Amino acid sequence: MSGREEVKEKEKNGEDSGEQAVSSKRDLANRYQSMVADQFQSVSNFEDKAWKAIRANIALIGIYLTGLSILLRPSDSAPNIVLTDTAPILIGIVGLFASLIYAIIVLLGIKIGFGPSTDTAESLIKSELEPDEYDSIIVTNYAKTVNSNWGILEDKSNRLRKSFALLVIGLTEITLGLLFVIAPSHPRILEIKAVSFVVVSAIVGYIAYYIWTKGYESADDEEEDGLDLDRG
Repeated sequence: MSGREEVKEKEKNGEDSGEQAVSSKRDLANRYQSMVADQFQSVSNFEDKAWKAIRANIALIGIYLTGLSILLRPSDSAPNIVLTDTAPILIGIVGLFASLIYAIIVLLGIKIGFGPSTDTAESLIKSELEPDEYDSIIVTNYAKTVNSNWGILEDKSNRLRKSFALLVIGLTEITLGLLFVIAPSHPRILEIKAVSFVVVSAIVGYIAYYIWTKGYESADDEEEDGLDLDRG
């Protein structure tokens, strides 16, 4: 092979490697774009669940307060309210309102990014770039967007999970309190209510803590989540 042919072969190889680099960056940009679309869908799912939690909390608060007002209406047959009755009712109402607040925060949270910013577009318009440089900038911007979105998704997930945990507490405790109010008389009714309150509160507290701390996730799931964040 002559020297001229060797030069041509090297130039051809260089062009091929350059095209492969550009192609790989464009492929990565397309993958990041798909990830952003999936993240947007995840945010929509979180917000749909938050709306359901808000509606459930408002409905439950309205139903329970209405029922409580009917039970406490002045009459000869009105039940006598004692401390063991009011404690679970108050805890339940606080739990429902706290759940409602967390669900609202999910809706009012920061919106996710969708890709390269307008500043990037303006800088690209003002400058002349090679295809490889352009692809590098696009990939970098998409990578930043994906990484930022992971944090936003994590925040929304945590708040929604806490909303559901508090909803469990509120629903259980306020129901228990209303059952105490309408419970029939018994010589040892106070002891029965006290024991029931402690047992039920312990059980529902454990369930809520299990949800709050993501106890349902295995170590493998947590490790996989960490890898996803690192890749972002």
